[in-house]
Amino acid sequence: LKAFLAQWLQNFLVQRGTRLLGWEEAFYAANGLLSEVRPRSVAFAWKEDERFAVHAASAGFDVVLCPAHFLYLDHVQTVDFEERGLYWATTELPLERIYAYEPIDRLRSMGLPLGTEERLLGLAANLWSETVVEPSLAEELLFPRLLAVAEVA
Repeated sequence: LKAFLAQWLQNFLVQRGTRLLGWEEAFYAANGLLSEVRPRSVAFAWKEDERFAVHAASAGFDVVLCPAHFLYLDHVQTVDFEERGLYWATTELPLERIYAYEPIDRLRSMGLPLGTEERLLGLAANLWSETVVEPSLAEELLFPRLLAVAEVA
């Protein structure tokens, strides 16, 4: 049902001159990645390994990379009992880990074919705010890591 809805929505949006932007789950059918790519659809690759980005770019989808273990800024910056933030995708997300992220090299090591790099539109750093209770916490979680993401991108 999810794949049917995603395909219907892609067609609907293309007919209106726009495109579907969706999390990677929106591009899976029961037997794997959707085989029929609608023009201009964009998949956000967020899960723990970026293999979906390789498969999607190879299949003709445009991709925005936002792997949680490198770019989810709501994750804790250090392993500290007092640290505020989440830790489900990685035990910590320090500034150095973001600077060490080399998306193209990493995807090539996973099989990204030469010539498909143009399908990679960029990076997105996410800050999910369900645990952000005050503006000062948002600032603490965002900076300086957001600046590192901009440099890596």
